[in-house]
Amino acid sequence: MMNYEYMPQGDLKTITGVVMAMDEDEDGNTVSVAISVSFGIEEVMEAEDLEIEDVTEEFFVVDNEKGRNLLKLVNETVEVTGNIMMDEDGNKWTSVKKFRVVDGE
Repeated sequence: MMNYEYMPQGDLKTITGVVMAMDEDEDGNTVSVAISVSFGIEEVMEAEDLEIEDVTEEFFVVDNEKGRNLLKLVNETVEVTGNIMMDEDGNKWTSVKKFRVVDGE
């Protein structure tokens, strides 16, 4: 279990992405999620047979009251506002302050 207490609080930012299940309990219930954010590169870049379509980044969700509300929104697109932090392994985390489901965007 991640010790969030010792992670420096980052800037308050808003990200939009898809809620992804990261871990399940023995009954198959989602117990942790991340927000997968796509930094859509509109055009396909071709350089020496290299194609880049999208760049994605995952923001793990801190286990707090607001973050737990995202557990039932797996595969939904959400807009999340929270503090962005980085752990010692370089993983990005967000401590959710507020969120909303994004309809058809």
